[in-house]
Amino acid sequence: MLILLYILAGLSLIMGSLILVAAYEYDFIHLGLTLGGLSYIIGGLLTIKLFSWWPLIGGWLATFVIRKVFDDPTKN
Repeated sequence: MLILLYILAGLSLIMGSLILVAAYEYDFIHLGLTLGGLSYIIGGLLTIKLFSWWPLIGGWLATFVIRKVFDDPTKN
């Protein structure tokens, strides 16, 4: 079970870093991309540090809420 926790935390870190790379294209102006990427990264790091599921789930839920609040950066 610990291996699954590490795999999901690693995937969360990768997703967060890729979202921050996408935010770099917008010069970090779109707050939703920046906060969403940071939420994934913080959730993954806390999961590895605390050996618990709740930071990972909290990071994903926070990213979902941030995505709904700030909307898509490509919409006009």
